[in-house]
Amino acid sequence: MELDKSYDVVRITNGFIRLYDEATKTYGTAKSTGCLGSLSTESETRTVVKRCEGEVVEEVTIITALLVTFTGHMPIGVLRDLYGFSNEGLKPGVYAIGRKSKPKKGIYTWQAEDLYDEQKKFMAYPNMRITSGYAFSHENGAEEIAEVSISFKAMRDELGNFYYDAYENELTDESVKTGWAQTFDQSLVELVTP
Repeated sequence: MELDKSYDVVRITNGFIRLYDEATKTYGTAKSTGCLGSLSTESETRTVVKRCEGEVVEEVTIITALLVTFTGHMPIGVLRDLYGFSNEGLKPGVYAIGRKSKPKKGIYTWQAEDLYDEQKKFMAYPNMRITSGYAFSHENGAEEIAEVSISFKAMRDELGNFYYDAYENELTDESVKTGWAQTFDQSLVELVTP
């Protein structure tokens, strides 16, 4: 990647999520997040100040999390898993969300494409949890099918990071390219020195 050029994202695709299973303490198999309409990320911060004789002499802003919003069309099974829908005690085919429903945390990955399709950018949020409640809206006679909007909070992983990205031509380890979408975790990107 030439660092003096901009990267003009025109499409984000190839989204996957690996949900954490509290019972087994492991991440499950990657599932497609469906058709992405938009993805936005914003830092949540706190400010630490140093005062001397009542005046601010130094100020540092620290990122505490990333706030992420997914808008698009997500497969039903993934939505059910994310929000903790269950069919326990219900007839086959019936699912419910209620007080005992607990949204799951997961690892989310996407791939961005630039304007001229010359360069792929890999993106990962290694520790995300839903922060929005389950919501949907349907409109009879609408000309466009409504997208779901889901808010997440990206928190630190074991390495202290909220987000990772990599440009395809900068990657020298082929396993990072091939494993990013479906097997991403910190061990895939952490540099291990003997």
